[in-house]
Amino acid sequence: SGQALDRQLYTVRIDGSQLKLCLGDTTVAQGSTIYITRHQGTPGRNNIIWLNNSVYGYRQYLGDMSFSIQNGAIQLVNRLPLEEYLYGVVPHEMSDSFPPEALKSQAVAARNYAARKISSSGTYDLTDLSSYDQVYKGYDASESNAIAAVNATAGQVMMSGSTIIDAYYSASNGGMTELPYHRWGGGANWTFYD
Repeated sequence: SGQALDRQLYTVRIDGSQLKLCLGDTTVAQGSTIYITRHQGTPGRNNIIWLNNSVYGYRQYLGDMSFSIQNGAIQLVNRLPLEEYLYGVVPHEMSDSFPPEALKSQAVAARNYAARKISSSGTYDLTDLSSYDQVYKGYDASESNAIAAVNATAGQVMMSGSTIIDAYYSASNGGMTELPYHRWGGGANWTFYD
């Protein structure tokens, strides 16, 4: 309804076929979809939405949120600029303690991956799980090395001609990977470097 919400702890619940946004026992908003837009920056106050979810616990998020019901569960979609999204990816695909140049490489690879997945159709473009897309855990200002790597490479992508290429990163493969031509086709004439 476009109403401003105080900075409080709210709960989103399913009530039949509707969602309810509640402050304690008071329903603040309800509908099939609930949108929460983050506050504009206020001096001395953060500009973050905190969420407690079953996978990651309490996490901070930049951007706006939409809640809807999908298959009997609450579906949460975080809408935010690509660079802010990468703040929540890079330190979880690699540790924030990795060397700066490695984090920068990861930032570019993650940006490529996300840019290739962004479309104008569908409810969302990416999930927050590495088994489907990239690990995304929101924003944590203490992950300053990863944030600096994203900022240092802002807007940089890898291209072939005018096409953004697919870029993949793997850190947990147990020392084994699939042969590239099994995944992407082509012949067996690949060169491997150790």
